Amino acid sequence: MKAEEIRQTTVTELLKLGFNLPAQLPLTEASSFQSGRTIFSRFACLHLCAAVAYGLPTDRALAWAEAEGVLHHLEPQEDSFLQKPSADPRFQQQVEGMFALCWALGTEDRLDWFTAVDNHFVRRVPDLRSSEGLASLKQRTRARENGEIAQATDLGYCVHWLWREAAIGRGATLPVPEYVVAERRRALEWLTGHGAWYEISLDT
Repeated sequence: MKAEEIRQTTVTELLKLGFNLPAQLPLTEASSFQSGRTIFSRFACLHLCAAVAYGLPTDRALAWAEAEGVLHHLEPQEDSFLQKPSADPRFQQQVEGMFALCWALGTEDRLDWFTAVDNHFVRRVPDLRSSEGLASLKQRTRARENGEIAQATDLGYCVHWLWREAAIGRGATLPVPEYVVAERRRALEWLTGHGAWYEISLDT
């Protein structure tokens, strides 16, 4: 599907919800798509960092990562965090990015941009406290088509634009904090080939 067609679908969907988009808003482009193996590695790195940010001992998280073979996939920012762990909201909030990756893998049914991750999400992903591996999550995977991911990426960009417009008084306030939209958008931008995780531009 062409970028123009993707945008038209986004415009139609948001119009049904009462939101209007300007015609000059830049289109999004999917340059490539990450493989399933790469997605699982990124998910695992986010998961262990979020778990540590929420109180899991670092040594247990690293032991889990070593057992899953993902230690070498940690980004420099994650390495630095794990050397000096804390209740860093940046890593706690990336649960939203994890959720978006799970949606792309087909283990989550719906990606609702106007609702934060539910409290039961933690029960649907591996339990690092008991050293549960990724195998059960992989078994449930039914990866979504690239076109569906590209469409969600465009919708995420546009919803983020709406959020920022509302923040300066130019639109209706969205019912979620910005990080919910931003971290999901980061995940989708990464999925569609827009750079390393922490280097992705979230400009609107």
